Amino acid sequence: MSRYSRQVTRLRTLSILIGLALAAPAAAQAATLDANRSCYSNSNVARLSGSGFAPDSQISFSVNGRELRQTVTSDSAGDVLVTYDPARTRIERKLVIRATDSAGESARVTIRVSPIRRITADPDSSPNVRTWKAIFTLFGFGDGKAFIHYVDPDGVHRKTVGLGELRGPCGRLKTGERRVMPFDNPQFGVWRLQFDTRRRYDKDTNNKRRVPVRVYRG
Repeated sequence: MSRYSRQVTRLRTLSILIGLALAAPAAAQAATLDANRSCYSNSNVARLSGSGFAPDSQISFSVNGRELRQTVTSDSAGDVLVTYDPARTRIERKLVIRATDSAGESARVTIRVSPIRRITADPDSSPNVRTWKAIFTLFGFGDGKAFIHYVDPDGVHRKTVGLGELRGPCGRLKTGERRVMPFDNPQFGVWRLQFDTRRRYDKDTNNKRRVPVRVYRG
């Protein structure tokens, strides 16, 4: 049965939890680094597993070319297991993580880090909501297509508008400029714009994002 040793080191908001699996030596092979999945949200910690490094070697790490101060030591088989806590982000970011042993053997893996179901509008306000046009950017919505469901101040669903196909492993989308309120005379009060990945409106707000838009009189 494998035994594990653990220690924690920190660099600002980044942390690495080290766990080395002790195993019998294996034949030399090209080093690999795997992140288990390609997208991580702000609340997730990436689990990285590497193999094919020099046995009992110091392993250094870099992220987007910036070397981390923490190092670990591979086990007798040249394997390493770490967890990596990326800095929180307000937009989707691409991180290239590279591990290098003392002999210069290296491997890298690319992940993306994203907020969960975040929406921005540019411009984010207008003196006249009836003529307000903006570019929407969505982050962290997953797979599929994105929609806006318009819910009036009385809680009645009035319209559904498709925004297009979400892209990348985290689910991002940037629209063209469009009317924020696609109504000639929207009802006064606070509307709810519900962003989700289902064409059919569902008032359950789980796994959705609701944005309030106030329509003023006059």
